[in-house]
Amino acid sequence: MISKSYYTVFTGKDSQYYFNLKAGNHEIILQSEGYKNKQNALGGISSVQKNCIDDENYIRKTAKDGSPYFVLEAKNGEPIGKSEMYSSEQMRDNGIESVKKNGTTIVIKGGSKHTFQITINKSPYTVDNKEMSGAEILALANLSSNQYSLFLVKGVSQEEIKATDTVKMKNGLCFQAIISNIQFG
Repeated sequence: MISKSYYTVFTGKDSQYYFNLKAGNHEIILQSEGYKNKQNALGGISSVQKNCIDDENYIRKTAKDGSPYFVLEAKNGEPIGKSEMYSSEQMRDNGIESVKKNGTTIVIKGGSKHTFQITINKSPYTVDNKEMSGAEILALANLSSNQYSLFLVKGVSQEEIKATDTVKMKNGLCFQAIISNIQFG
């Protein structure tokens, strides 16, 4: 039986953090550049999860030796990861399709025993904190607790989370941030 795709997080010889996306056959299909800390590497994984589906985020390139490869970029044009060198453009394009198919996985191996996959307003985030305050959760999505109310979604119901409330992290938590304090001119 072939296992599911997954990310691995590891520290390189240069003491920087890296991640690889591996297909179900354990082959590396996307490699990151180095990050100064683990949280930034986990943020890179979240960025792959958000950006891997859209074909326009893949920059198809050719190395000096003629080998095709690709770079996955975020919407802001920053590179998130790159592929291996391929023997043909068709193989490179197959690699892109594999990242599109496998990049949304929430399985992360290595790096931390306490890595959790959560969503905020339907966007995935990877965190390694065991607990987070409502304000910290909003900050992950670049939202301010002064402008947004946070809710933990539980099926069809929602529980409001105040900025100072602490939430114990676990995989699959879904949060909804809604604009609060709306003032009309």
